[in-house]
Amino acid sequence: MEIRAENSVQAFRELCGPHDPEIAKILRPKTLRARFGSDKVRNGVHCTDLPDDGVLEVEFFFGLLFNRK
Repeated sequence: MEIRAENSVQAFRELCGPHDPEIAKILRPKTLRARFGSDKVRNGVHCTDLPDDGVLEVEFFFGLLFNRK
């Protein structure tokens, strides 16, 4: 999924929730990590930390999906 919008990084991070699913289940129980994460490694979803990293990560992940380098 690629999100393009004002404040998209912050909005997606809020949807994802805290990195640790156990903490997410307590603090933000409706987030993706609270619902689908099982531990800190398998936390349900990857989320860009910095807005500048978003473009690089989109190119990297979609490049892998479409076998581009």
